[in-house]
Amino acid sequence: MIEGGIPAIIDEKIFDAVQEKLSMNKRKSGSFNAKETYLLSGLISCGECGEAIHGNKHLDSRKKSNYSSYRCHGRENKRGCKNKEIRREYIDSFVLDELYKRLFPDYNQRVALETNGELDKTKAE
Repeated sequence: MIEGGIPAIIDEKIFDAVQEKLSMNKRKSGSFNAKETYLLSGLISCGECGEAIHGNKHLDSRKKSNYSSYRCHGRENKRGCKNKEIRREYIDSFVLDELYKRLFPDYNQRVALETNGELDKTKAE
């Protein structure tokens, strides 16, 4: 590139800002297509092939209803991955339960003890 070889149509600052915006949008291409929020999108990868796992929506033809799942990108692009899809409710609830147990280990025990104590009080009255 020869500096000043062709007269500029736009200011260099504007050109740089647009280039930065284009590069930012390139990384987020799939996020504009999703109609639902997938909790684990971009955070999990396939244990079989290592590809990214992303959300996917289906129509169950027998039940005539929609459901969401997580699908391996390697399976979708026919790269030989044999990993099956996982329903979104199952994996989201599993991950949230595990996080809750690890972040608040004594909470479940305390709630159970308090609940049992309240039940004992109502029985005594």
